[in-house]
Amino acid sequence: MFSPGLVVITGPMFSGKSTELIRRLTIANIAKLPVVVYKPARDTRTATQICSRDGCCIAATTVAHPRDMLPLSADARVVGIDEAHFFEDGLPEVAMTLARAGKQVIVAGLNLDFQERPFACIPALLALAEEIVQMHALCTACYERPATRSQRLAGGMEQYQVGDSEYAPRCLVCYRPTT
Repeated sequence: MFSPGLVVITGPMFSGKSTELIRRLTIANIAKLPVVVYKPARDTRTATQICSRDGCCIAATTVAHPRDMLPLSADARVVGIDEAHFFEDGLPEVAMTLARAGKQVIVAGLNLDFQERPFACIPALLALAEEIVQMHALCTACYERPATRSQRLAGGMEQYQVGDSEYAPRCLVCYRPTT
């Protein structure tokens, strides 16, 4: 169940990526495997944990750069990384270094930004993954189709903008590009 390699959990906002990450890490904890969890410094919502929107939380270490994970992961068998899209560089290399050292690395991150562009390091992680978990939300415009995109409702045009209320999950048909 926890073989070495890279698992990528991806999808739009509100699709349950963090919930799935926390679920897998909780199982590893129950199996008494050494687990370490990371979140990027750019994610300022919580300081010492990652939390899903359904209220589940797990302790996490905040790191500024993926390379900071290497010395902290020496004793871990399972490494969890949330909000992977906030790491601009270095994460694919670090994830593979950890996986080749015999660890299962479970990464969660957005597939696309609000302009339907692949997000940061996610395409490289997907190419390297042994397992890809594609999550979907429910489109909150039509309430009929699976959402595969994150629609920005307010704010500027910068790619990185932390917040929930500025976004909504959209299906391909209901998504409208931000201009």
